Order: sequence, then structure tokens, then C-alpha cells
Amino acid sequence: MNWDAIGAIGETIGSVAVIASLIYLGVQIRTNAKATEGLVRRQIADSSQLAYLTAVDSPEFSSLVVRALMSDADLESAEESQMIRFISAIFLNFEVAYHQYESGLYDEWETVLTRRVRMMFNNSKFVREWWKDNKSDQFSESFCAAVDDVVARGAT
Repeated sequence: MNWDAIGAIGETIGSVAVIASLIYLGVQIRTNAKATEGLVRRQIADSSQLAYLTAVDSPEFSSLVVRALMSDADLESAEESQMIRFISAIFLNFEVAYHQYESGLYDEWETVLTRRVRMMFNNSKFVREWWKDNKSDQFSESFCAAVDDVVARGAT
């Protein structure tokens, strides 16, 4: 066997090793992406759960949420302040999910969350007025545009 043959065998083995390494790297990247998506889903679920559990923690607050979101009842100033904080927390959670969607880490903005946003706007004058008065002060421009788009599509 001459040196050219040994060199060719070495190059072949090297090529196979590079291909195997690239396949391994691809599998690891895909696994990491799925793990990251799972963590994002968990974070969003935890934040949602905390906001919704707040509403059921006390019968008085639960009643307030129903009055504010399901009717056009007038609220006292302390009640309005509670609802503004509650709705802000929910929409901050929606915004996190939206930006994770934009980053490719969360895929449910177009399905689950748009339905929730649309439902809140359709059912509640309080939410519609709160959004109009507060959106530009609290949320990113891209999230505001996305919510406005969801609401506009829901109205047609």
C-alpha cells in the first residue's frame, strides 16, 4: 500500500466523521429547540395560571372580574384599579407569548391566544376601553399592532 492510498483512506474516514458530527449536531439542535419550546410553554402556562388563580382566590374579586368582563357595570375606583392591574397582568402574559411566537419559540399565538384576546375584546367594554387608553404606555408597538389586527379580524 502506498502513501496515496493511505491518504485517500484517511480522507474518507475524515469525511465520514464530519458527516456523523453534523448529523449529531443537527439532532442536538432539534432536541434543544424542543426543550426550549417546552420551557417557554411552561412559563406562559405558569403566568396564565397565576393570573387566573388570582381571580378565583376570593369570591369578591371573582365577582368583580365577572362584572367587569361580562357586563357593562360601572365600577368603583378601587375596583377599577384592581381590574386594570389584573387585565394588565393578563396582557403582559399575552405579550410575552407573542414575542416568543415572533422568535419562533411558541407557536400558539395564531390559535389559542388570538381566540382569548378576541374573546376578551368581544365580551368586555372594560377591556376595550382599557386597551385604547393604556396600550401605548404599557406594551411594545409590535404587540399592539398584533392585538389590533386580531381585534379587527374578529370584528369582520
